[in-house]
Amino acid sequence: DISWNANPELSHERKKEFNYGFNFGILGNKLHGSLDFFRSQSKDLIMQVYEPSPELSNYTWLNPNQLSSKGMEINLFFDLIRKENFSWNGQLHLSKFKTTLDTWDGGSLGVHIGAPGFCCIPAFRTEEGEQLGNMYGFLVEEIGDDGFADYVDVEDIPDDMVEIGNGMPNSFIGWHNQIQYKSFEFDFFIRGAFGHELANLTRLAYERNENPPWG
Repeated sequence: DISWNANPELSHERKKEFNYGFNFGILGNKLHGSLDFFRSQSKDLIMQVYEPSPELSNYTWLNPNQLSSKGMEINLFFDLIRKENFSWNGQLHLSKFKTTLDTWDGGSLGVHIGAPGFCCIPAFRTEEGEQLGNMYGFLVEEIGDDGFADYVDVEDIPDDMVEIGNGMPNSFIGWHNQIQYKSFEFDFFIRGAFGHELANLTRLAYERNENPPWG
């Protein structure tokens, strides 16, 4: 079988990135680190696009798309304690960024839910000019006495699915610690992700009292 049509105009993806920042050290360099800002742009992203065609396949590899990211990173290195038989040092990393789909020639870019009962629902959807990771769903107007939900009929939106959050973290923090006492050493690392929402789809699938609007 032919999986996709030939495209002689298909080219390599291209990326441009610009970084600037500075390094610093205080307290005899017991506390030092760096602050960096970055901006990147990815052009000619290669994507398989569905295009009904009289040719051998309805799918073609195209690359007219563009992504951009911008953000900042902070790295701090510190010596909290340094004695003959005991030392404690660590590293703190903070980052914040945002990624946007600048141009997209394939309509709405969606990702289907994989939870039970939701195999074909595009919960994550990105339109041109929007941030990656936007979640879409139905707004519940009220829960009736019978336990069934009434959903909001959203004007000018055919499927009534609206943006309800974003599943992509926009901030990360990492804290690494190294503690040494004589010949014993203890390391631990703490990591966190922030600025995003989570959808409990398994609970939604098993606790709903009726079929959702798409069922």
